[in-house]
Amino acid sequence: MRLLGARINHYSQVFQLAQAVNHLHKHAIIHGNIYPGNILINQNDEVVLTDTSVYLATVQYIEYPSGNVRVPASARYKSPEDRQAEHQYMEESTYAMDVFAFASTAYAIINGEALNRYLMDHRTLSRPVMMRDELWLILQKCWSPDPISRPCMNQILSSII
Repeated sequence: MRLLGARINHYSQVFQLAQAVNHLHKHAIIHGNIYPGNILINQNDEVVLTDTSVYLATVQYIEYPSGNVRVPASARYKSPEDRQAEHQYMEESTYAMDVFAFASTAYAIINGEALNRYLMDHRTLSRPVMMRDELWLILQKCWSPDPISRPCMNQILSSII
């Protein structure tokens, strides 16, 4: 396996990632930690989404000692409500949190670089020149501050086909 980004079309990577997250959601599975570090490309140039629910299970059962806790790289891709939950008692992840993280990850894939700050809403990111209209429009919906307003993965797939 190799890391995300090597030798294949970035739109294909985004579409395959959307298919993978949609597949999980259709089977009532919430990933809980979608970000580029959990995406690999196999020998057939197919996207492989890793770490399903492992992050959440680990965080739920670890007590942090007093002092500084390292913020994981995935935090930049999480929804505002997900980041807020991590500072309080751990809440269950939701499909809407996965949708937000999918959109942030898709943006990073197309833009070719990691997010360098927390994403509070879509106004904080500029549209990459090479991003297609239909993808940009659906990503903006995915970044809605209101989790209920975010589209489901099936709607996202329909929009980017």
